[in-house]
Amino acid sequence: VRCIAIGDTVDYDIAVIEKEAGAFSYQLTLKYEPPKEFTLDDLNFDTGKAAIKTTSYTELNELYNALKEMPTLEIEISGHTDNVGTPEENLKLSQERADAVKNYLIKKGIAASRIAAKGYGG
Repeated sequence: VRCIAIGDTVDYDIAVIEKEAGAFSYQLTLKYEPPKEFTLDDLNFDTGKAAIKTTSYTELNELYNALKEMPTLEIEISGHTDNVGTPEENLKLSQERADAVKNYLIKKGIAASRIAAKGYGG
């Protein structure tokens, strides 16, 4: 069995498998680090609105599935806007958009404690 390690993990190049007859059990644990930043490309809102467009559900469901597969992963949803409106309005709207995504994931069953939502404005 050949293992390639990435990052700071121990590099085990070869693992010896016993050739003797009989019952042997082996446990292999693989750890990986997910990307530090993931962009939801098809997450859309109308200008000046915080309601998620239904066309965005496919993208959000992929995020949901990733969170479901990694039950200890905690994330931050970073909300943004375009440059229409005042900086104050955009900051508020970006927070509302981040909250809308967080609420979507919570309604699907992801624990609120795993999701931070932060608006960054335009």
